[in-house]
Amino acid sequence: MASLTLKRRVEALGFISKDNSLEKIRDEIYETLNLARLRSDERKNLKRKIFNFSIGVRVFNFDLDDVLILETAKIPHRLNLFTKSGKYEFYGRLQDYEKKYTELFRCSRSALINIKNISEYNASTKMIYFDSSLSCKCSITKTRELKRRILANK
Repeated sequence: MASLTLKRRVEALGFISKDNSLEKIRDEIYETLNLARLRSDERKNLKRKIFNFSIGVRVFNFDLDDVLILETAKIPHRLNLFTKSGKYEFYGRLQDYEKKYTELFRCSRSALINIKNISEYNASTKMIYFDSSLSCKCSITKTRELKRRILANK
């Protein structure tokens, strides 16, 4: 029985003795359930969001924290993805990725950015700079929301 428990990675959260009073058993059950809920919540928070896209038959997965900019390409119906590790071009719609990844901010009609990776924002020129030599311009209508999100993120 123990080998089956180890194989399935199951553990005991607590031991509830039947010899105790009904109130004591109820309290121990509540404590054990709260512990299980806390552990479950911690695991949910540890999971990282993955950004994925496909080029032909190949599927690419990136940690969302590595994404810098997703912008429209000069070729119609194509998107350019700039990450910390490189640049990728693939077919897609910016609108679809905006709905799928709410962590990305629409700074203009043609770009989604990851606010966590902004190194500098110049409000007078409306330019957003990232760690690398990468930059993009923010539309006038989005500047107030961008400032609010940058301050909330820091």
